Amino acid sequence: LNAVGIKPAVIDGEKCCGHDQLWRGQKELFEELGRQNLEYLKKYKTIVTSCPECYRTLAVDYKEKLGAELNVKHISEVLLEHKDKLKGKGKGVLTYHDSCRLGRYMGVYDAPRELLKAMGYELTEMKYIREDALCCGVPQWVNCDDENKEIRRRKMRDAVETGAEVMVTPCAKCQIHLKCLQMDKGEKGDGREYNIEIKDLSTVLMEGLDGS
Repeated sequence: LNAVGIKPAVIDGEKCCGHDQLWRGQKELFEELGRQNLEYLKKYKTIVTSCPECYRTLAVDYKEKLGAELNVKHISEVLLEHKDKLKGKGKGVLTYHDSCRLGRYMGVYDAPRELLKAMGYELTEMKYIREDALCCGVPQWVNCDDENKEIRRRKMRDAVETGAEVMVTPCAKCQIHLKCLQMDKGEKGDGREYNIEIKDLSTVLMEGLDGS
């Protein structure tokens, strides 16, 4: 954000957005977190988030459940508006993972891809992308059984088959869940067959900046 001339406010008193609580059915806790957050957030013209779950929650659920109108944008959407100010030096072949909340729920597919290319990276696509993308298999931390693990296996195989060096994901949970499979000693070869680095979208964009 600084690279395109934006100096964001960082709010010390902000709480968790309440995504997991809402989707687990803990509605009272979600509403309490929401009320506390709105004391801080409603004074700002635009809310920028790098987390797809926060994006969906603040933009959609706060409006539907709490009646709060917030102007919320994903960081990829904000940066794309200022793409002409970004100078990239990124190298290497990447593949991009469409997380459920940012993709199917919020319809953001192009902005991350356009930014990665603008930063100089080569992008190669998996077999299933955009609306048809495979998810990471473990929503809201609520369950991790054989069925969830098989979804993650399919996702990782899809990524490895692209030949990319790195799979980029905008979602911290997706990153954790997929890396968990890589480190799972119960997997064939202790997960070493899933030989691809997994990195956060914002981190990859930052690394691709030309500091000059």
